[in-house]
Amino acid sequence: MDKAQGMIIDGVGGAQSIDRSGEVLDIAGMDISDAKLGRVLLNWEHRSSDNEGASAADVVGRIIYAKKIFKESDCSNDRELLYWKQVGLPFLYVIGRLFDAAGHHGAQALASVIRDCHINNEPILVGYSVEGTKLEMVGSNIKTSILRAIALTVQ
Repeated sequence: MDKAQGMIIDGVGGAQSIDRSGEVLDIAGMDISDAKLGRVLLNWEHRSSDNEGASAADVVGRIIYAKKIFKESDCSNDRELLYWKQVGLPFLYVIGRLFDAAGHHGAQALASVIRDCHINNEPILVGYSVEGTKLEMVGSNIKTSILRAIALTVQ
């Protein structure tokens, strides 16, 4: 079997700040063990098996590395430090691999959007949004959770 290597992407998977739904994710309380075992998938726009018309086409990649960063000294390379300087709050740093090189049409389209932004020195339009199980809520703070997937989104 041929060995395919897809586009490698990285960034802030989630940060300890108020999200669009008014919740704050506690990074320390997030279980990322599935990500460290390579079992966290990347989907497009929060599409899951519960969505009408859901298919394997909605899964566009996987997380290949995840690390919680709480302070600048936690950064072990220039990429992590770059994102720390942008966010300045505890965050989940992730590296993902898209399935574009294996012929996945959705991942190829997504890689094209990212590549076009990069080539034209424009902001990358695609961001990350963590998906998971909320285990403990205190008000609007998600104190403990389990990372299950990460959505790639333009929302």
